[in-house]
Amino acid sequence: MRWDFATHPVNERVGAALKDAGGIVDLDHPEITVAVEGDAERCRLFADRIPGAQGLPVGVGGHVVALLSGGFDSSVAAWRMMRPGVRVDYVFCNLGGGAYERMVLHVGKALHDTWSHGHLGRLHVVDFGPTLDALRAAVPKQFWQVVLKRQMYRAASAIADACGAAAIVTGESIGQVSSQTLANLCAIEPAAAKPVLRPLIAMDKQEIVDEAERVGTAALSRRIKEYCAIVPSHAITATTRERVDRAEAGLDPTVLLAAVTARREVALHGLKTEDLRAPYLFTEQIPGSAAVIDCQSAEAFARWHVPGAQHWDPVALLDRLPELSKERTYVVYCAHGVQSAGVVEMM
Repeated sequence: MRWDFATHPVNERVGAALKDAGGIVDLDHPEITVAVEGDAERCRLFADRIPGAQGLPVGVGGHVVALLSGGFDSSVAAWRMMRPGVRVDYVFCNLGGGAYERMVLHVGKALHDTWSHGHLGRLHVVDFGPTLDALRAAVPKQFWQVVLKRQMYRAASAIADACGAAAIVTGESIGQVSSQTLANLCAIEPAAAKPVLRPLIAMDKQEIVDEAERVGTAALSRRIKEYCAIVPSHAITATTRERVDRAEAGLDPTVLLAAVTARREVALHGLKTEDLRAPYLFTEQIPGSAAVIDCQSAEAFARWHVPGAQHWDPVALLDRLPELSKERTYVVYCAHGVQSAGVVEMM
């Protein structure tokens, strides 16, 4: 729209108002810069600028599938692919049963709803129990972790083919765990039939955790144990492609093929809060003796909260769960019911 006045008079009037309020106007070296934004109805004054995530609209950068464990690394890797506009679907190789699956769904749902507007994302759940059993029976123990990752690459590649994705994404970074040495990654990668993208490859753990806080998945990822409980005491840390090929030669490929074929597809856009909860987590009323815990943002809590509720950051609440009395009844809620459902299940 067109204004009937120039910028300079606005600067003068704002400066005069600030000076009348006790401030000092310094155009050369200001401590605080005041900005004015106007539209047809009103003007707004502000001093803080909060950087956004930047990036491009989802979908303009192609399509990938991301291996998602629910932990910090895989979540941040998926988010980093979204920033340049890449459509992300997820592959979850489940080694831990229903409880683990629900926690990973929490993470996938949070990523999708917060960052994937316009994309009807899907999470492919592959039961990796039989694959793990076959691996343990046929592969020397020191190679278990490396071969397990190869099998996950194969599963993700097959699913990428099925849904038309161009590449697979992992949360690997050099040196994070024993299977992620440079030598091991070089030995694992040939198992993939698609390009492998590793957005976090040179990041350290603290950088990844800090980014998870900004993305909004840290509270959900913090208490997820990645159920890869197969790590031997002396896992190999520097192998070669040829050695791993020999180590896995006895594997029956039909076991993995059957698991991929039998996978379940979860439509994240249609996933409801109640789908992420165990039945015993529901309540229609707040018992009179219950302690009510609010896990909304501080801003949402200030706007509205249940009378008498205590405000807790979900991360702080998870850290202090052992301090809560086991004799009391607790009702926990948040803006969308996802974080609170995860917290209550852990309680």
